[in-house]
Amino acid sequence: MKKLCLLSAFLLGATLTAFAAEKAVTEQPSGLKEATTATPRYNPDAKKRSAWHRRWDACRQQIARGGVEIVFIGDSITHFWENDAQTDKRKIGGLATYKKYFSNYNVLNLGHAGDRTEHALWMVTGSKLLDGINPKLVVVMIGTNNLSKPRVDSPEAIAAGIEEIVKNIRIKQPEAKILLFGIFPRSANAKHRNRNKIIVVNGIISKLADNENIFYCDITADLLKKDGNLSKEVMPDYLHPNDIGYEIWARAMMPYVHKFVGKK
Repeated sequence: MKKLCLLSAFLLGATLTAFAAEKAVTEQPSGLKEATTATPRYNPDAKKRSAWHRRWDACRQQIARGGVEIVFIGDSITHFWENDAQTDKRKIGGLATYKKYFSNYNVLNLGHAGDRTEHALWMVTGSKLLDGINPKLVVVMIGTNNLSKPRVDSPEAIAAGIEEIVKNIRIKQPEAKILLFGIFPRSANAKHRNRNKIIVVNGIISKLADNENIFYCDITADLLKKDGNLSKEVMPDYLHPNDIGYEIWARAMMPYVHKFVGKK
């Protein structure tokens, strides 16, 4: 009888341990695997060359010319440094601001509209676009698309994806300084559900900064009105900045550019 009780206790303990392990796996942050797995947006070897392929072909040509000093990594908000708000139907973009602040610098812009953390991670680890260059500064701002369908990720998963990006930039470019920006606020209303998610993400990724090789900057307060709402005067579509918004971003960036790249 005693042996039977011991056997029952052992089996119960094993069952509870297995249940706890299974529960831990199933309770991992939503989207964690996807957000942290390097994935190209399109097949990089596809015979049919899309706008995505042509953009990276142009980046390779820029790299071949040499002298890259700064790298931008991100999504459409980073991509649209190249967009002219004066001619864009949505009135978004920061081309005028880019010319004002960065015309004397050799900036490799690896941002692409629609990119999520996993796409930017592939850009760092799989595209080879960070190979053979020696930038002094890498600027990262990514994650807002992970809040959008078709897959809405948890803040913890998004933060984990950003951490992977930063970690792999350090591996690829150990001599470069990394300037990590918090995800910009989106949606007009301060009470929108995405606002709190962004606050959580930014709180987590801010801890990645060591203020020696990795620096963190959050310009949320500068982009918002006093009541916490977002103005069309800064982000006409409540997601992408115009030149006013890009001016705010550039001013926050330039002290680091001057310090690590130099004044020009």
